[in-house]
Amino acid sequence: MLRVNLRKEIPTPRRIAVVLMLFTGVAITLSLIPFRIKSTDDLWFHLSVGRTIWETLRIPHQDFLTWAYQGKPWVAYEWLYQVMLYGLYRTGGFQALALAKGMLVIFMVCSLFYVAQKLGAGKLEFLISLSGIWCLCRGFFYERPQLFDYLFVLLFIGVLQSVLENGQLRSLLFLPVLEILWVNAHGSASFLGVALIGCAFVAACLPRQSSPSTGRFPGTRMALGAVGSLCVLMTFANPAGLSIYKNTWALMSSPGLSLFTEFKKPDLFSMKHGLVLMISGLCAILTIRRAPFLTVVTLLLMALYVQAYRNTIFLYLISIPLCGSVLTTLRKSFARKFPGVGPWPWWILAGCIFGLVLRQSRMTYFRGEGLFGAGSIRVPTPAVEFIKREGLHGRMFNPIELGGYLGWALGPSEKPMIDGRLVWFDFRLAELTAFWYKTEIWSILDRMYHFDYIVLLNDRGYRTGYFDNSPQWALVFWDDDVLIYVRNTARFKNLIRRDQFKILKPNDFTMASLDRAWQSPQYHRGVMPELERSLQESPHHCKADLMCTQWYVWQNNTPKSLEMARDVVARCPWNADGYVALSAIMQRSGRNPEALAYLEQAREIQPELPDYKERRETLEKSQF
Repeated sequence: MLRVNLRKEIPTPRRIAVVLMLFTGVAITLSLIPFRIKSTDDLWFHLSVGRTIWETLRIPHQDFLTWAYQGKPWVAYEWLYQVMLYGLYRTGGFQALALAKGMLVIFMVCSLFYVAQKLGAGKLEFLISLSGIWCLCRGFFYERPQLFDYLFVLLFIGVLQSVLENGQLRSLLFLPVLEILWVNAHGSASFLGVALIGCAFVAACLPRQSSPSTGRFPGTRMALGAVGSLCVLMTFANPAGLSIYKNTWALMSSPGLSLFTEFKKPDLFSMKHGLVLMISGLCAILTIRRAPFLTVVTLLLMALYVQAYRNTIFLYLISIPLCGSVLTTLRKSFARKFPGVGPWPWWILAGCIFGLVLRQSRMTYFRGEGLFGAGSIRVPTPAVEFIKREGLHGRMFNPIELGGYLGWALGPSEKPMIDGRLVWFDFRLAELTAFWYKTEIWSILDRMYHFDYIVLLNDRGYRTGYFDNSPQWALVFWDDDVLIYVRNTARFKNLIRRDQFKILKPNDFTMASLDRAWQSPQYHRGVMPELERSLQESPHHCKADLMCTQWYVWQNNTPKSLEMARDVVARCPWNADGYVALSAIMQRSGRNPEALAYLEQAREIQPELPDYKERRETLEKSQF
């Protein structure tokens, strides 16, 4: 696909440089293809629904995954995607999912190359635009039904562009079939297929003088109108039937969308979003005579982008062939005006872009995640095992980020309270659960549901102070990922007596509870047993190791504290706290140059490191 006639077009001294440049570009572009699985709440939710459909051979029309909304009307609009996802997982686990996603993205790249060739883009120019823009798209390739949106949009654009340029009306017959697949893989976005056919119809209606590449074939507009009407009928071939438009409108107009970043309207006056719109609009204007259809599509996607941040990916994808076409035009104009300069400016430009992309891609492939980075998935498996082992049952409270995995791992016997669909069910409850850590809001939630136990994320920011200081709740499990509190009732009496953490407050990342325990000799005997129990119950215990390190530092046990800190760095190299601990230990030992080196490593991982300037100044002064 990327063959270049080097023998005729490029002198021998340049051949090696050009070949290396092309191979470097291909390697970097392939390195950006996401052959890895990202653990999100949606992934586990879709797997749960796919498992249920696979086992029962029925598409659910009621909620069955949460106890708060069990039995309420809900239709699986993405049932086809969910069944395919679970089938791949059942066949080959996360490796099969990663491979399938990577192959799907490769097919998208091939579709982009086909569209770029239709626009007359050169191979090198397409590679430059692909490498430069593709790195912006990486954050959108999660294991969600949106993957099919990206694919179907590109397939529709490829077919419609071919029809407008070559008059291949028979290829329009593929679009109703694609529309049926689309409406069952991600029903709420399938209207984009009809919208793209409308864009092609508008482009076919343009005067021939303004768009010499379209409108030359008789019957094109009639065929587009007929196929568009047929695709509208195909959107009804889904489990929701005619109500899909009503439900989609209710979903998109829900006030709960404001709680999610991907649905927020972008700030058009910011440099990033303004630059996206400017580049896309400029490319569309420059290619309006050559590809009026893509110009109309770009205007449509720009309108969608203004409405929600999540639509950025469509604008990025359509910009790749447009930018390739513009770069090809600029290269030819430059060669005509400056015939003696040669192609070196373009090789320099390509080298700069490839270098920037290589710097971006090293963040994933050179951190040891591997090609199929399924091992990068981090889920609270120890917490789930604890819930099953201790027989915790009843009304669980969980944040929205944990609902999908808890439903997958504990269902169907034990259900979470909420998952990512909560915003469609009850905006008021979604708003309350988003701010559960505020005492007054938690009081409202507890009065409404009277929870039996709580499963919370152990993230940065001390949010569990109410539960740590309340006699109604007892902390019985914690690791780096999750904290579990149970209500102090007779039902959990034995569990609380055996497993309650009375001294440590692990959600407080300042280790204030450990400091208070050190200041109170009566707690000295109880600290290490609690830390050792946490280390035994979960392999995700970098925080417990850091607490042990600090405890040994206070006991002046330098060899043991150094061993624990190095163990944290070896197991959690992304955690800056391990390097900060090593820096403090080296400083106490009088090894200031090493302490300064560890502090700089911590700052590389966490640029906004707390007290960095003060620590650095102290170390620099102590050296002289």
